[in-house]
Amino acid sequence: MLLNELLCISKVPPGTKHVDMDLATLPPTTAMAVLLYNRWAIRTIVQSSFPVKQAKPGPPQLSVMNQMQQEKELTENILKVLKEQAADSILVLEAALKLNKDLYVHTMRTLDLLAMEPGMVNGETESSAAGLKVKTEEMQCQVCYDLGAAYFQQGSTNSAVYENAREKFFRTKELIAEIGSLSLHCTIDEKRLAGYCQACDVLVPSSDSTSQQLTPYSQVHICLRSGNYQEVIQIFIEDNLTLSLPVQFRQSVLRELFKKAQQGNEALDEICFKVCACNTVRDILEGRTISVQFNQLFLRPNKEKIDFLLEVCSRSVNLEKASESLKGNMAAFLKNVCLGLEDLQYVFMISSHELFITLLKDEERKLLVDQMRKRSPRVNLCIKPVTSFYDIPASASVNIGQLEHQLILSVDPWRIRQILIELHGMTSERQFWTVSNK
Repeated sequence: MLLNELLCISKVPPGTKHVDMDLATLPPTTAMAVLLYNRWAIRTIVQSSFPVKQAKPGPPQLSVMNQMQQEKELTENILKVLKEQAADSILVLEAALKLNKDLYVHTMRTLDLLAMEPGMVNGETESSAAGLKVKTEEMQCQVCYDLGAAYFQQGSTNSAVYENAREKFFRTKELIAEIGSLSLHCTIDEKRLAGYCQACDVLVPSSDSTSQQLTPYSQVHICLRSGNYQEVIQIFIEDNLTLSLPVQFRQSVLRELFKKAQQGNEALDEICFKVCACNTVRDILEGRTISVQFNQLFLRPNKEKIDFLLEVCSRSVNLEKASESLKGNMAAFLKNVCLGLEDLQYVFMISSHELFITLLKDEERKLLVDQMRKRSPRVNLCIKPVTSFYDIPASASVNIGQLEHQLILSVDPWRIRQILIELHGMTSERQFWTVSNK
């Protein structure tokens, strides 16, 4: 109602469609009133498309329910009219982008003057300076944003319109950069604008090779659509270093993969574990607890799962730049994984890994070995374990002799265990090397 009053006061001819008016020939205050009305119409339509959390109803009261029903019907009727006029409103705003003159909006002073002497206020001529001045760039910035939101909302039924939305949003960013912090009458929600731009990059990636590189969001989206899940895993591993993707987004990708796997695509079971492992390492690095999903997927570990988990851990930590707390989180995670494994072959895979040796002190490694010994009084290593962490000469006969000599000279229990593992690997056919708790 207030906007309708403003249209009347600003000398907008009644009964004339706004789309039929030439904004360039209208007085500045009149053109501004037309723009304000159509911007409000577009914003109302866009806002109505967003989900709204319903308020918890109180005790049912007939009078209150009747009032709420009337308000709902009134709102629906207004929205119906605005949606019917949406195409015209968009054309009006598109025409506004072609204006190259500053506009003026009425203030309380000019409205008071109009009420006293309607014919004396200088708001009726094109050269009028009545009211508050709004610069062309400020007006165009807000109009571009509103048009972008309108096109984006229409994109759900016509994907080609997303290109128009993308163009308007990026033009909005350019205008914000031009206006800078000196703007008095242009306020844009820049966080929401950034979200719109990222969404447009995903939905309509630019084909221009000179344009900005695809964001991680768009890369993940394209890979999911094309079924290139290995690339998604690589993006997630790299993101464990940059921490650019929100945790909620990564979890939503995992949920989507789980849903596809549950629909009968068994090939995705391995992908689900790998994505879950990437997310788990990200959680560990940021101090969060391990998810239930990871524990479920890791109930039956195998060599491939252990190898992949160690790869993710190694690539997710820059040991030269990582903080002590981050290193501590990773060390605690690897130690807990070892303690949760029943097969000591897998424990040795982790405990002999370079990252494990780097992160855990000698005392911690010895303590872990003692804990594993108490849990298993005697272990016959009948399966060839992984290669040790130190280099071994090429000749097998020399290897065995050197290792046996090191075994005689060693007094460190942890080092003795590692040498025995190596000797067992070289003489597995005879199977006479064993490790006990004595």
